[in-house]
Amino acid sequence: MQKISACEEKVMLAVWQCKSAATYKEVQAKVEADFGDRWKGETVVSFINRLKKKGYLTTYKQGRYTYYQATVDFEDYRRMKMDEMIQNLYDGDKLKLVEDLTR
Repeated sequence: MQKISACEEKVMLAVWQCKSAATYKEVQAKVEADFGDRWKGETVVSFINRLKKKGYLTTYKQGRYTYYQATVDFEDYRRMKMDEMIQNLYDGDKLKLVEDLTR
């Protein structure tokens, strides 16, 4: 799984929260509501296109609308981010993380 930027992550979180396929306008509205980012439509589409190239999203057309769906499961992404954090901050030692969490 390729790494994604913080902005791309916001787009993915919005897509995952939609539960079903979403238009770029729905993603744009969700990002603004959840994170306060007021991005232009072109900006959202740019992030979506990057995510498609990285294999995180797929698209389909229905009528005149394009819909976006996640191809990466949220749980898999969350596990990857946790493993990355544990590796970076705890040298891969999960027990050190648990010790910090129980202090």
